[in-house]
Amino acid sequence: MNLSDALEDSSSSGAGSQSVGSGAWPQQPNQSQWPGGSTNPTWGGGASLWPGQQLSAGGQSGPQWPGQQPSAGGQGGSQWSGQQPVPGGQGGSQWPGQQPVPGRGGAQWPTPSPGAGNWPAPSPGIEALGSLKVPYNQKLPKGLRSGSVIHIKGNINSNADRVTVDLSTDRDLMFHFNPRFNESGRKVIVRNSRIGGRWGNEERNLSRFPFAAGQPFEMKIECTSSMFKVSVQGSHLLEFKLRGGNPSQIRSLDIYNDLSLSHVSIQ
Repeated sequence: MNLSDALEDSSSSGAGSQSVGSGAWPQQPNQSQWPGGSTNPTWGGGASLWPGQQLSAGGQSGPQWPGQQPSAGGQGGSQWSGQQPVPGGQGGSQWPGQQPVPGRGGAQWPTPSPGAGNWPAPSPGIEALGSLKVPYNQKLPKGLRSGSVIHIKGNINSNADRVTVDLSTDRDLMFHFNPRFNESGRKVIVRNSRIGGRWGNEERNLSRFPFAAGQPFEMKIECTSSMFKVSVQGSHLLEFKLRGGNPSQIRSLDIYNDLSLSHVSIQ
Protein backbone atom coordinates (compact mmCIF):
# COMPACT_ATOMS: atom_id res chain seq x y z
CA MET A 1 0.00 0.00 0.00
CA ASN A 2 1.33 3.40 -0.96
CA LEU A 3 1.07 6.59 1.13
CA SER A 4 -2.02 8.00 -0.63
CA ASP A 5 -3.97 4.75 -0.04
CA ALA A 6 -3.12 4.74 3.63
CA LEU A 7 -4.35 8.33 4.08
CA GLU A 8 -7.65 7.49 2.30
CA ASP A 9 -8.33 4.51 4.61
CA SER A 10 -7.67 6.59 7.74
CA SER A 11 -10.07 9.36 6.59
CA SER A 12 -12.80 6.86 5.72
CA SER A 13 -12.67 5.00 9.08
CA GLY A 14 -12.84 8.27 11.14
CA ALA A 15 -16.03 9.57 9.49
CA GLY A 16 -18.33 7.53 11.77
CA SER A 17 -16.53 8.20 15.07
CA GLN A 18 -17.11 11.02 17.63
CA SER A 19 -14.45 13.50 18.47
CA VAL A 20 -12.92 13.12 21.93
CA GLY A 21 -14.05 15.76 24.48
CA SER A 22 -17.27 16.72 22.65
CA GLY A 23 -19.39 15.94 25.79
CA ALA A 24 -22.11 14.14 23.81
CA TRP A 25 -23.45 10.71 24.62
CA PRO A 26 -23.17 8.07 21.91
CA GLN A 27 -25.65 8.62 19.06
CA GLN A 28 -26.66 12.02 20.61
CA PRO A 29 -24.13 14.52 19.32
CA ASN A 30 -23.84 18.14 20.48
CA GLN A 31 -26.19 17.93 23.56
CA SER A 32 -26.31 15.94 26.81
CA GLN A 33 -29.53 14.11 27.58
CA TRP A 34 -30.84 11.95 30.43
CA PRO A 35 -31.81 8.43 29.47
CA GLY A 36 -35.20 8.56 27.82
CA GLY A 37 -34.34 11.43 25.55
CA SER A 38 -35.37 14.45 27.66
CA THR A 39 -33.01 17.36 27.74
CA ASN A 40 -31.73 18.05 31.26
CA PRO A 41 -33.06 21.48 32.47
CA THR A 42 -30.61 23.87 34.07
CA TRP A 43 -30.68 26.95 36.33
CA GLY A 44 -29.18 30.25 35.36
CA GLY A 45 -25.82 29.00 36.61
CA GLY A 46 -25.96 25.87 34.51
CA ALA A 47 -26.30 23.40 37.40
CA SER A 48 -28.58 20.41 36.98
CA LEU A 49 -31.83 19.66 38.84
CA TRP A 50 -32.60 16.27 40.26
CA PRO A 51 -35.79 14.74 38.89
CA GLY A 52 -38.84 16.15 40.77
CA GLN A 53 -37.00 19.24 42.00
CA GLN A 54 -38.31 22.77 41.58
CA LEU A 55 -36.49 25.99 41.03
CA SER A 56 -36.13 28.11 44.17
CA ALA A 57 -38.29 31.26 44.31
CA GLY A 58 -36.66 34.20 42.52
CA GLY A 59 -34.57 31.91 40.32
CA GLN A 60 -32.00 31.19 43.02
CA SER A 61 -29.73 28.27 42.41
CA GLY A 62 -30.24 26.46 45.71
CA PRO A 63 -31.82 23.01 45.22
CA GLN A 64 -34.97 21.79 46.94
CA TRP A 65 -35.92 18.32 48.02
CA PRO A 66 -39.31 17.02 46.91
CA GLY A 67 -42.13 18.47 49.07
CA GLN A 68 -40.13 21.53 50.08
CA GLN A 69 -41.37 25.06 49.58
CA PRO A 70 -39.25 28.02 48.53
CA SER A 71 -38.26 30.43 51.29
CA ALA A 72 -40.20 33.70 51.66
CA GLY A 73 -38.79 36.72 49.82
CA GLY A 74 -37.14 34.64 47.10
CA GLN A 75 -34.24 33.53 49.27
CA GLY A 76 -32.35 30.44 48.21
CA GLY A 77 -32.79 28.62 51.50
CA SER A 78 -35.31 25.83 51.58
CA GLN A 79 -37.85 24.59 54.09
CA TRP A 80 -38.78 21.17 55.32
CA SER A 81 -42.44 20.30 55.07
CA GLY A 82 -44.45 21.97 57.87
CA GLN A 83 -41.92 24.73 58.46
CA GLN A 84 -42.81 28.40 58.32
CA PRO A 85 -40.69 31.07 56.67
CA VAL A 86 -38.91 33.54 58.91
CA PRO A 87 -40.57 37.02 58.66
CA GLY A 88 -38.60 39.65 56.76
CA GLY A 89 -37.60 37.34 53.93
CA GLN A 90 -34.71 35.78 55.81
CA GLY A 91 -33.40 32.51 54.51
CA GLY A 92 -33.53 30.75 57.84
CA SER A 93 -36.45 28.50 58.62
CA GLN A 94 -38.44 27.56 61.69
CA TRP A 95 -39.42 24.28 63.18
CA PRO A 96 -43.13 24.06 64.06
CA GLY A 97 -43.84 25.88 67.36
CA GLN A 98 -40.76 28.10 67.13
CA GLN A 99 -40.98 31.88 67.28
CA PRO A 100 -38.84 34.17 65.12
CA VAL A 101 -36.14 36.22 66.79
CA PRO A 102 -37.02 39.92 66.21
CA GLY A 103 -34.82 41.46 63.51
CA ARG A 104 -32.90 38.25 62.92
CA GLY A 105 -33.19 35.24 60.70
CA GLY A 106 -32.56 32.75 63.48
CA ALA A 107 -35.32 30.92 65.25
CA GLN A 108 -36.30 30.42 68.84
CA TRP A 109 -37.50 27.33 70.64
CA PRO A 110 -40.88 27.71 72.36
CA THR A 111 -40.58 29.48 75.73
CA PRO A 112 -41.30 26.98 78.51
CA SER A 113 -44.20 27.84 80.77
CA PRO A 114 -43.45 27.96 84.48
CA GLY A 115 -45.14 25.13 86.27
CA ALA A 116 -45.78 23.19 83.05
CA GLY A 117 -43.03 20.62 83.54
CA ASN A 118 -40.16 22.94 82.61
CA TRP A 119 -39.46 25.33 85.45
CA PRO A 120 -41.37 24.92 88.73
CA ALA A 121 -43.71 27.77 89.55
CA PRO A 122 -42.72 29.68 92.71
CA SER A 123 -44.73 28.82 95.78
CA PRO A 124 -46.95 31.75 96.79
CA GLY A 125 -47.65 30.47 100.32
CA ILE A 126 -51.28 30.24 101.49
CA GLU A 127 -53.91 32.64 100.25
CA ALA A 128 -57.56 32.70 101.15
CA LEU A 129 -59.60 30.39 98.94
CA GLY A 130 -63.26 31.00 98.28
CA SER A 131 -65.29 33.32 100.46
CA LEU A 132 -63.84 35.84 102.91
CA LYS A 133 -67.10 35.78 104.79
CA VAL A 134 -66.87 36.44 108.53
CA PRO A 135 -66.47 34.38 110.68
CA TYR A 136 -63.44 33.32 108.65
CA ASN A 137 -61.48 30.09 109.18
CA GLN A 138 -58.26 29.01 107.46
CA LYS A 139 -56.93 25.50 108.11
CA LEU A 140 -53.14 25.20 108.37
CA PRO A 141 -52.35 21.48 108.03
CA LYS A 142 -48.58 22.10 107.94
CA GLY A 143 -48.56 24.73 110.65
CA LEU A 144 -46.47 27.89 110.58
CA ARG A 145 -42.71 28.42 110.70
CA SER A 146 -40.37 31.04 112.03
CA GLY A 147 -40.63 33.88 109.51
CA SER A 148 -44.25 33.22 108.48
CA VAL A 149 -46.31 36.41 108.07
CA ILE A 150 -50.11 36.54 108.24
CA HIS A 151 -51.46 39.46 106.19
CA ILE A 152 -55.04 40.63 106.88
CA LYS A 153 -56.91 43.51 105.22
CA GLY A 154 -60.50 44.59 105.65
CA ASN A 155 -62.87 47.14 107.14
CA ILE A 156 -64.05 47.68 110.71
CA ASN A 157 -67.83 47.82 111.02
CA SER A 158 -69.24 51.28 111.78
CA ASN A 159 -70.88 50.04 115.00
CA ALA A 160 -68.00 47.73 116.01
CA ASP A 161 -67.73 46.47 119.57
CA ARG A 162 -64.78 44.08 119.10
CA VAL A 163 -62.60 42.24 116.58
CA THR A 164 -60.91 38.89 117.21
CA VAL A 165 -58.01 37.02 115.59
CA ASP A 166 -57.08 33.56 116.98
CA LEU A 167 -54.20 31.19 116.21
CA SER A 168 -54.88 27.69 117.53
CA THR A 169 -53.34 24.22 117.72
CA ASP A 170 -55.52 21.10 117.82
CA ARG A 171 -55.97 21.64 121.57
CA ASP A 172 -54.76 25.08 122.61
CA LEU A 173 -55.30 28.74 121.73
CA MET A 174 -51.76 30.03 121.29
CA PHE A 175 -52.55 33.65 120.47
CA HIS A 176 -55.79 35.54 121.12
CA PHE A 177 -55.76 39.10 119.67
CA ASN A 178 -58.87 41.07 120.69
CA PRO A 179 -59.29 44.83 120.04
CA ARG A 180 -62.29 46.17 122.03
CA PHE A 181 -63.80 49.49 120.99
CA ASN A 182 -65.84 50.20 124.10
CA GLU A 183 -64.92 48.41 127.29
CA SER A 184 -66.44 50.61 129.99
CA GLY A 185 -65.82 53.61 127.77
CA ARG A 186 -62.22 52.63 126.94
CA LYS A 187 -60.50 51.25 123.87
CA VAL A 188 -58.16 48.35 124.60
CA ILE A 189 -56.44 45.47 122.83
CA VAL A 190 -56.49 42.30 124.92
CA ARG A 191 -53.88 39.58 124.22
CA ASN A 192 -53.96 36.18 125.82
CA SER A 193 -53.58 32.39 125.40
CA ARG A 194 -55.48 29.34 126.62
CA ILE A 195 -53.18 26.39 127.26
CA GLY A 196 -54.50 23.08 128.59
CA GLY A 197 -58.00 24.57 128.80
CA ARG A 198 -56.96 27.45 131.07
CA TRP A 199 -56.71 31.13 130.19
CA GLY A 200 -53.44 32.85 131.01
CA ASN A 201 -52.83 36.41 132.20
CA GLU A 202 -54.22 39.12 129.94
CA GLU A 203 -51.89 41.67 128.42
CA ARG A 204 -53.61 45.05 127.96
CA ASN A 205 -51.14 47.90 128.18
CA LEU A 206 -50.56 49.82 124.97
CA SER A 207 -49.81 53.44 124.14
CA ARG A 208 -52.14 53.56 121.12
CA PHE A 209 -55.22 52.00 119.58
CA PRO A 210 -54.78 52.00 115.77
CA PHE A 211 -58.23 50.75 114.72
CA ALA A 212 -61.21 53.02 113.95
CA ALA A 213 -64.88 52.06 113.57
CA GLY A 214 -66.09 52.36 109.98
CA GLN A 215 -62.51 52.57 108.62
CA PRO A 216 -60.30 50.19 106.59
CA PHE A 217 -57.37 48.47 108.27
CA GLU A 218 -54.31 46.40 107.41
CA MET A 219 -52.44 44.24 109.90
CA LYS A 220 -49.62 41.73 109.82
CA ILE A 221 -48.70 39.05 112.35
CA GLU A 222 -45.13 37.86 112.04
CA CYS A 223 -44.33 34.50 113.61
CA THR A 224 -40.93 33.75 115.18
CA SER A 225 -39.72 30.80 117.22
CA SER A 226 -40.47 32.64 120.48
CA MET A 227 -43.16 35.29 119.83
CA PHE A 228 -45.72 36.94 117.58
CA LYS A 229 -45.03 40.47 116.31
CA VAL A 230 -48.04 42.55 115.29
CA SER A 231 -48.04 45.63 113.05
CA VAL A 232 -51.10 47.69 112.08
CA GLN A 233 -51.30 50.26 109.27
CA GLY A 234 -47.63 49.61 108.53
CA SER A 235 -46.34 50.40 112.04
CA HIS A 236 -45.15 47.98 114.73
CA LEU A 237 -47.74 47.68 117.50
CA LEU A 238 -46.87 44.89 119.95
CA GLU A 239 -45.17 41.58 120.71
CA PHE A 240 -46.68 38.53 122.38
CA LYS A 241 -44.41 35.77 123.68
CA LEU A 242 -45.27 32.13 123.08
CA ARG A 243 -46.51 30.45 126.24
CA GLY A 244 -46.32 26.85 125.07
CA GLY A 245 -45.66 24.77 121.99
CA ASN A 246 -44.16 26.15 118.78
CA PRO A 247 -45.47 27.66 115.52
CA SER A 248 -45.37 24.35 113.62
CA GLN A 249 -48.19 23.09 115.88
CA ILE A 250 -50.64 25.82 114.83
CA ARG A 251 -53.46 24.36 112.74
CA SER A 252 -56.05 27.10 112.43
CA LEU A 253 -56.47 30.84 111.81
CA ASP A 254 -59.84 32.32 112.86
CA ILE A 255 -61.04 35.91 112.29
CA TYR A 256 -64.46 37.00 113.53
CA ASN A 257 -66.76 39.58 115.16
CA ASP A 258 -67.30 43.15 113.87
CA LEU A 259 -65.38 43.44 110.59
CA SER A 260 -65.39 42.55 106.91
CA LEU A 261 -62.42 41.07 105.05
CA SER A 262 -60.88 41.87 101.66
CA HIS A 263 -57.61 39.91 101.86
CA VAL A 264 -56.07 37.10 103.92
CA SER A 265 -52.76 35.43 103.10
CA ILE A 266 -49.86 33.66 104.81
CA GLN A 267 -46.32 33.88 103.43
